[in-house]
Amino acid sequence: MRLLLTVLLLLAGCVSQDAGPSAVATAPDEAVAEYGDFVVGSYVLLGDFRLERNFSALLGGGELPGWAERALLGMSPGDVRRVTLPPGDAFGDVNTSLLRWEPRRFSVPRFVNLSPEEYRSAYGNPGEGAAAVEGTLRLRVIEAGEGYVLVEREPLYTRINTTGGVVEVTANATHITYFFTPVLNLTLVDPDGGFITYRDANATHVLADRNHPLAGREVTAELRLQRLIKRAQIEGREVLWYTDLSAAVRQAVALDRPLLLYVYSPECEACRSAEAIFRDVRLRLLAERLVFVRVDASTERALTARYGIQTAPAVLVLNSTGHLLVKQEGEVSAGDLAQVLAELGITP
Repeated sequence: MRLLLTVLLLLAGCVSQDAGPSAVATAPDEAVAEYGDFVVGSYVLLGDFRLERNFSALLGGGELPGWAERALLGMSPGDVRRVTLPPGDAFGDVNTSLLRWEPRRFSVPRFVNLSPEEYRSAYGNPGEGAAAVEGTLRLRVIEAGEGYVLVEREPLYTRINTTGGVVEVTANATHITYFFTPVLNLTLVDPDGGFITYRDANATHVLADRNHPLAGREVTAELRLQRLIKRAQIEGREVLWYTDLSAAVRQAVALDRPLLLYVYSPECEACRSAEAIFRDVRLRLLAERLVFVRVDASTERALTARYGIQTAPAVLVLNSTGHLLVKQEGEVSAGDLAQVLAELGITP
């Protein structure tokens, strides 16, 4: 038996004879997708771009875009379907409120007052003459007194080249001034994770467009249905838990399946609600892909110490060689856990 799972057996104590979970059958070849079925596949948005997404979801459950759910109806495993999406079903119409003229020029004071605590936490000891660098600025302590630190800022560069354009930097006795010349019609991701495209510029302002770059456009989508599990095959399915760790480990080794450990504590209020996620269809359908075992943290202290589990509830996934793949401590949603498992290649 593989080394680490053998160690788990020794940690687990007595052996029980829990029954292992049975496999979930897929739909026969002639079956077609209907609301309430579980679908696995992918879709690609096509044009002068290519955006692809894999999915595994309950049809009608709201996890897929409405257009994708409608297009999947009537498809059988192996089918490919192309649809044309109007802007409202793709990336939305152009929102004119997200088109704004913004100043090309802005200034910051050359001198700033900081408290000793502020300076110390950001740059170190605020002694007179101390220097530091922050971004494109050199900082120098001019005066340090009781409760204040006077800092002079000096630009390191007179010209800064960026992906989105060029920034020219000037300084006078009181201020540092930046003047931005953008690259037009180049879409960038701003620090907040949104899109920004500079559409136009005049002597004083730039026209910033924060719409999605594909807003207002029709898009062609291609869907591929790879697997279909009918509603009748889903109803009544439950995660089958091992309560004996050693039996679960032996099953994982015998079937060469990953092991999902759900670590709880009898005194843990959050654990009671956390267990509800395993009634979600996305996890119930993984009975043929995982061996599930419920572990009481209060009685499996050696195990929790080995994997550094600090709090319950926790979910751990080990591969069949006993290597830790995922550790999630605290509450987690069914969707998030299903996504993590999908990234490991564990799907229904």
